[in-house]
Amino acid sequence: MEKKLEPIITIITGVSGYVGSALASSRSNMGDYVIGLDKHENQLSQVDEFVQCDFSDLDQTNRVANQFTNRFSKLNFVHCAAITGDSVEQGWSGSLSEQSVVTWERALRVNVTSAFVLTRALYGMAPTIPEGKIVLLSSIYAGLSPDKRLYSGQIMSNPAAYGASKAGLEALSRYLAAQLSPNVLVNSIRLGGIRRDQSANFVDRYASKTLLGRMATEGEVVSAVNYLLGSDNSYLTGSTLTVDGGFSII
Repeated sequence: MEKKLEPIITIITGVSGYVGSALASSRSNMGDYVIGLDKHENQLSQVDEFVQCDFSDLDQTNRVANQFTNRFSKLNFVHCAAITGDSVEQGWSGSLSEQSVVTWERALRVNVTSAFVLTRALYGMAPTIPEGKIVLLSSIYAGLSPDKRLYSGQIMSNPAAYGASKAGLEALSRYLAAQLSPNVLVNSIRLGGIRRDQSANFVDRYASKTLLGRMATEGEVVSAVNYLLGSDNSYLTGSTLTVDGGFSII
């Protein structure tokens, strides 16, 4: 699609990941100018501008954030970057005694601190708050404890730092909604499990705990984000939208 003369600018962290790349493609097709941020090099043609950043490195995150300070008068920001359950980093998975403080702190830097640093630079440093919309991708585990039976015998895990960081991200979204209103609408999305390459055993266990009997697709997540970023959302702010197929209500 040919870009509009004055396209919407959308910044996406974690743009090389599953959700981030799907969202970048969708927003680009809608005519946005997409700026992608990620630790891993990006090969997406839909990204108009790419900045490499390891969000576990606070100095690096601050340097990248400073590149954007006072650059925009109107923009959207979506935080997809996260250390998730399929990470194999040492000290991430296992029993509580096997989860390290070093990895805990790294997860908080990636999952929530980077969102604070970037939104502060994008919306909080100029004399006038830019207009736009912010969506922070959270998880059902911001409000639920993981069921150990789901992860028994699986490579993936659900450590303490994951839920704690996502709960912090939701608290940040409410704070930003209050601080940046009325210029910026800020919301978070509690995501349930998304079907990828998990084992059939895990998928069956997870699906049995949802009302719809299945995991989500990337497209269903993107649709929810697009609603919050779109013109149809003109009054929803400070809220958490749950997209989990009914997992969290039973």
